[in-house]
Amino acid sequence: MVFHDWGPVDGPPTIHEGLVLFGCRDGRAYCLRATDGALVWRFRAAPEVRRIVVFGQLESSWPVRGSVLVNDGKAYFAAGRSSELDGGIHFYGLSPAIGKTLLEKRVYRAEFHGGIRSNNSIALAKDLLLLNGSVIMHTWSYDAESGKEAIKQRSGWQNLQDTSIRVDSGLYSIRVVSTGRKTPPKDQVEHRGKQRWMLNSNHPLTTLILAGATLYAGGPVSQKDIPPPKGLLTAISSSAGTILNQYQLPAPPVPYGVAATAGRIYVATRDGKLTCLGSAAEP
Repeated sequence: MVFHDWGPVDGPPTIHEGLVLFGCRDGRAYCLRATDGALVWRFRAAPEVRRIVVFGQLESSWPVRGSVLVNDGKAYFAAGRSSELDGGIHFYGLSPAIGKTLLEKRVYRAEFHGGIRSNNSIALAKDLLLLNGSVIMHTWSYDAESGKEAIKQRSGWQNLQDTSIRVDSGLYSIRVVSTGRKTPPKDQVEHRGKQRWMLNSNHPLTTLILAGATLYAGGPVSQKDIPPPKGLLTAISSSAGTILNQYQLPAPPVPYGVAATAGRIYVATRDGKLTCLGSAAEP
């Protein structure tokens, strides 16, 4: 099955009760039927139809980026780039089954300064997290049920969203750690919770997912005198933080381009290919 939208999709879809939900940089959110790819509904989150060119591709001035967050009967997503641009960021909570609007909020500079932060910070459209009943994006959060402003975020949260996973045991994230003035910084996978661990990586990391009890972190690997760069996907124990396995990829994975379902890992790479990893016992 093939479905054509009107812009780039920069994150894996969310599978929920036989539905496939995803945001698109054309300013819309889409819902397809998982069995045959038929369109169930589409929702224009952008306040108007206006296209711009970004890296040689047409997209909306208010793209819906990242994966759709589904929780307690609501599908959450945001359209926009910054609270200071084009009227701000438009945040929605919809019914996953029919696309009915259940929650709507706009984050713009005046509201941002008067409500959540007062130190001239701005909000940026990033992936959404759910924490203690609040939907979090960058440095702001709203109550998942009412849409009212929730807790004021600590500054450390603003760099976690794009490569973070929140579960009952804690928070898994990718961090960039400084190693001194004369050496380049290193990426690190970290778990914050009752059992805290950190795992250093010898190459950049651009994607992180949790499948069962295993984390998968991927990124580009440069080989000396062998262009172009290849990719590497590392399987990590979510409880101990130890490396379980590593998988060579023909090209670096696309940021947020790794998804897991039905016991298999799917990796989209920069050479335009999709790689499927599964058990060696499978046909």
